[in-house]
Amino acid sequence: MARAGMDVDAVEQIGRGLQTDAEALAALTTKVDALVRRLPGLWEGKDANDFVSIWWPQHRRSLQEVRSNIAGLGQSALNNASEQREASDAGTAVATGGAAAAVSGVAAGGANVAAGSGTPPGGVGASLPSSAGGADRYTAALDDPHSVVGRARANGEDYQCASWASFRRAELGLTHPGGNGFEQAGRIGLVDAGQAGVGSVVSTGTSTWTGHVMVVEEKQSGSPLTFRVSEMNTGLDGSDAYHASAAEYRDNTIIRQRADGSWEASRGGRAFVRMASSPRFSSN
Repeated sequence: MARAGMDVDAVEQIGRGLQTDAEALAALTTKVDALVRRLPGLWEGKDANDFVSIWWPQHRRSLQEVRSNIAGLGQSALNNASEQREASDAGTAVATGGAAAAVSGVAAGGANVAAGSGTPPGGVGASLPSSAGGADRYTAALDDPHSVVGRARANGEDYQCASWASFRRAELGLTHPGGNGFEQAGRIGLVDAGQAGVGSVVSTGTSTWTGHVMVVEEKQSGSPLTFRVSEMNTGLDGSDAYHASAAEYRDNTIIRQRADGSWEASRGGRAFVRMASSPRFSSN
């Protein structure tokens, strides 16, 4: 006879197992990275340089993406199980799927919004703290192994756009979903661009390209539809060279919709450039 509903204990066990596997993959990636770093001086020549500077970084990113996806799958299972358990305890039925896939906890280590201060997310202007000084707060949080970015550092993902988005939403008292640049908006819940507000994440990319993610800091008035966003890992001085450092943080990037429905972005006051893929916006 088919089971109706959910075996909560079993689903939680599977979720924890997936997260354990993700941690093991992260540890293996770190171990391999340490071995590769020992090669310079032991192996010389073009093949050695290509191995260290091209081949391994490409495969490391692939491993990190797989780890992130496995961890996200495990967290999704745990979240659904938790919601089912809470609903059962309350004596109510909960439909599965949809928003249940979003991570419901706010990471430890994020700055708290003082009760009664600032403006609620989605209102005019950001809740305290503002995006100003965000890079400094992010860097400071790297030393806390329990924070969003502390865990990102442990996985070799510090100063990445995805960990910034999770960190910033935690600062604003919002849930953060994990996942890569393309996934985050969908994991929170997609809305039309006009419904996005302060704290919404803006995901780019495709199902086969991890893309980039930003956080809405301000929804500007008038037409066209325009947002000021914060982001990490943007490249230095408009170049495509990424160095994983606080210098690649921006909170003055402007994105706006063009007449044909596509989007364009301006970083650091430079000219607007058409975005490679149309962004997806989350609720806040």
